[in-house]
Amino acid sequence: MIKAAVPHAVGVATLADIEAIEGAAALQARLPARLPCNGGLRPFLEPVAGVDVSTLSLILLTLGLAGFVGTAVIGRFLKLGFYGTLTIIPVVMAAIAVMLIAGGASVIATTALLGIWGLVATAAPVGWWTWIARTLPQDAKAGGGLMVAVAQLSIAPGSTTGGLLFDGSGYRPLSPSVPACFCSARSWFS
Repeated sequence: MIKAAVPHAVGVATLADIEAIEGAAALQARLPARLPCNGGLRPFLEPVAGVDVSTLSLILLTLGLAGFVGTAVIGRFLKLGFYGTLTIIPVVMAAIAVMLIAGGASVIATTALLGIWGLVATAAPVGWWTWIARTLPQDAKAGGGLMVAVAQLSIAPGSTTGGLLFDGSGYRPLSPSVPACFCSARSWFS
């Protein structure tokens, strides 16, 4: 006879682990910093940096290529200092957000900053998934579920608020400073 797995027992054991709770809270704080900035790039870049569609595509390509490199090299940094690497990523992202506000009109500076953003922000999930595997080696599947649930929980308030604002007032272009300020403010709490 095959016994069925009891998902509630695994979930309770995972949530009871204080390190898992701390990590989930850290992830909850980090995700909202990254996601709005990704969606707010075009409304920021077109009016502030004055980029056209071709330049925007090149900037996004730079961000993507840097993300590929970041994902490829993050393992070395995690081996050198696991928690230090996970801690420094949101600090770097916050600094970049502040520098974008200050120097966002320069296409070259903005491209370089967004390249660094892609390098660290895209590599961060590798660190978080490694953390899950290390923290919950016997319950990695439940830990992955917890991580996905935390990610969804961190996305939900922003998408709900955005949807309500859109329903209430329709589409209106944002002031260029709104996405940048929001990214900066949320990054400081990551």
